[in-house]
Amino acid sequence: AYMFGDYDAYPGFYSSNNLGFRCALNSPEAKGDQGAGPIEGEVKAPTYVPASEANLKAWLEYYRYEKTPLEAKVIEVKETDEWRREKITYVGAEGERAIAYLYLPKNFSRPLQVIQFWPSSAVRSRFVSLPENIERGLAPFIKSGRAVLGIVLKGFIERDWPANYTAPSVTQAEYLDVTVNRITDLRRGLDYLETRGDIDMSRIAYYGASVGGYGLIMPAVETRYRTVILWGGGVWKSNLQNIPEANPINFAPYIRGPKLMIQGLYDEATRLKIESEPLY
Repeated sequence: AYMFGDYDAYPGFYSSNNLGFRCALNSPEAKGDQGAGPIEGEVKAPTYVPASEANLKAWLEYYRYEKTPLEAKVIEVKETDEWRREKITYVGAEGERAIAYLYLPKNFSRPLQVIQFWPSSAVRSRFVSLPENIERGLAPFIKSGRAVLGIVLKGFIERDWPANYTAPSVTQAEYLDVTVNRITDLRRGLDYLETRGDIDMSRIAYYGASVGGYGLIMPAVETRYRTVILWGGGVWKSNLQNIPEANPINFAPYIRGPKLMIQGLYDEATRLKIESEPLY
């Protein structure tokens, strides 16, 4: 599902039993463009100028929230041989009940290190649910003894937008409201972890898959992460249109703590030279 609608790229001499090729014969009568896609030459990344620390400090005021009672409830439990999955609801942004999935590995001593997961576009584009995405990609982390926390944000499959909802443009103030609410839901998830006795709150990792947008703002706003992992992360030319208060370009340089960036050389969704290296 994650690759749906995406291309795959390989080096010129790559070979695999799963990789074929297609022959094409051009008609001699055909002239001009015969439907081939354009081949981009060397594309240069824009010059990104992040905000000053003073501006960022002012914008962080938008992301402050009151730590009101969470009223958390475990509404569903699923057991496997490797882990226990708890489905939790709690009071999130604007008083709405957010949904979280907490994976707790079995046969490991407590308190547990925990990874807060920001999902790939497969979830954000509603191809798969959040637990499907976690269990497909993060199972090795859970089996090795880490807990994993995933938050179902507004707009995901399990928390659909209201009927006839129209997403605001990234240039509008309403986009900041959406961003702040989503960041608040994520941070309230960490607040919930603080209420448990089986989680080591001094050892929290942020793991962002296919990171952009909110995924880069969150680890800059939140200070409780011990480390940050950015998998397939980048900044895009389109980010230049975002309002400053919700622009990942402005927030990325202020992500604290050690960072691990993982990037594919031939990734066409987040191109190494154009999107990933500018973030680095």
